[in-house]
Order: sequence, then C-alpha cells, then structure tokens
Amino acid sequence: MFIKVLGSAAGGGFPQWNCNCANCQGLRDGTIQAAPRTQSSIIVQRQR
Repeated sequence: MFIKVLGSAAGGGFPQWNCNCANCQGLRDGTIQAAPRTQSSIIVQRQR
C-alpha cells in the first residue's frame, strides 16, 4: 500500500488567501521562515 500526504494545512492552506495575520502575511512577504502548505489531503493506492 502507498500513502502520500499531499497537504497538511487547514481548509484554505497556508497562507490563507483571506488572512492577514502575522504568519500568513510574513510568509507572503518573505519575512518569516516557513513553507507554504496546501489543504489537508492524502492519496492512497493499492500499489505504487
């Protein structure tokens, strides 16, 4: 079985498009060290 995590952030991902908190804005501006993340999702396959 093959399981891959495609995203691990909240429903809107990180940064959220409609959020101006210090973390989301800092990621957009490049002033914090963080990686953008997509919304939570996985893929599960019987074989790779």
